[in-house]
Parts: sequence; structure tokens; C-alpha cells
Amino acid sequence: MSFFDFFKKTPQEPEPPKTREDLENTLSVHYIENVGIPSSLGVLQRAFQKQRPPQEEEKKLLKEVFDVMASVPAGKKLLDDVADMGFEVYFEAAAGQLLGSMNGSAKKLMLCPRLHTSAAAVAVTAFHEMTHAVQNEKSHRQLQDESNLNIADAIKFDRACEAAACTEEFNFAWQIKDKHPEVIKDVSQFPMWHAFAGEMEKSGDETKAMRASFTAWYGYKNYQEAYEKQFLPQIKMN
Repeated sequence: MSFFDFFKKTPQEPEPPKTREDLENTLSVHYIENVGIPSSLGVLQRAFQKQRPPQEEEKKLLKEVFDVMASVPAGKKLLDDVADMGFEVYFEAAAGQLLGSMNGSAKKLMLCPRLHTSAAAVAVTAFHEMTHAVQNEKSHRQLQDESNLNIADAIKFDRACEAAACTEEFNFAWQIKDKHPEVIKDVSQFPMWHAFAGEMEKSGDETKAMRASFTAWYGYKNYQEAYEKQFLPQIKMN
């Protein structure tokens, strides 16, 4: 070996694909030290948020959630895709009201088990948030970066992404409901579920059921009001 060989860059070995087990091993638990802080304080509330390693029962719960997801082909593929993208997952033990969330820039998925009645119900929420993760990686980021969307188009696009994620979520719930009937208790509060289930019971046509669920999202007052509050500051600034 010559002197100059020391300065040659050797190609790095590609990292092995991340797996479902890798995703499970990222689990952490976040909580708020002072639960008396009003949730309306938002950013200030997050300043008091702490993090700890998961306990054994929490690890067991996440494994059960992933087992439910992997019981259908679409769920197994979604798990593999999200793990390969390098996402991490954490449980929210705070006093918030979100069933789950996805942070694309930080590549983190949040699930709040205490707001669900079963592992299968958590799996339905996980399916929804992982769908957002795929949207973020494969389409959302590209459209945001490469298109000069005005605020109206951006709002329409984000709403369509949410409606699509809900549609996939309730399709998944339908697929697991016979083996996990307990999931019905959690999804029955949403009109998108009733639209999907109603069409499946009527025609058995999955495409029609997904279209019905997608359309029903736009008539769900709770979500419409939430999106209006979310985008109002952007509208004022523009």
C-alpha cells in the first residue's frame, strides 16, 4: 500500500434494510411532567415533555399492534415500507386528545394507546399514520417542493391526503373486523367507517366502498372545523 492509498475513499457498505423489528426497537414513551398545564398552551406544553424507555408491557403492546397489522398483506407491506424509510415510533402518555400523528421531517410516528380500547384499535390508527408516512415520502414532499401551490390548493391537497388516509384506515379495519370485532367500538364513531361498511354490505365492491368513505370525509364536521383552525393562521398571513 502506498502513502496515497491512505487518502483514497473506500466505498461504504450499504446499510441493511430496516425491518419491522428495527421499528419496534425504536419505541419510546413521551409524557408531560406537569399534567396540569392546559393543552391549549401548545408549544409551552411540549417544553415540559419528557421521554423514557418503554416498559415490557408497552413493548408487548406494540408487538401485538404490529402483529395485527401484519395479519393482512397491505398491513405487512406498510410496516415494511415505513420501517425501511427509517421512521421511529413512540407512545404518547400525555393528556392530549390525538389518537396518533405523523411527523414527516422528524420521521416519527406517535400513537396514544390510552385513547384506544384495544390493540387492534391502536393498529387501525397506526395504519392511518403510516399511510401518511408513505404519502409524505412518495408524494406529499414532491408536490410541496416542486409545485407552487397557492394556499387554497395546498389546503385542498392536505385534505385529500387526510381523506385518503381515512379511507385506507377503514378499509384495513374492515379486513380485520371478523378476527378482531372489538375494533368496531373505536371506528364506529366515524361516518367514514359507516360509509365504507355500508357500501361493502350493500355491494361488496371495495372500490365503491373506498369512494364512499373518501366522500364522507368531506361531510365530517369535526374534521372540517379542525382543518379550518389549522389553516386559519396561514390564510391570514397570505
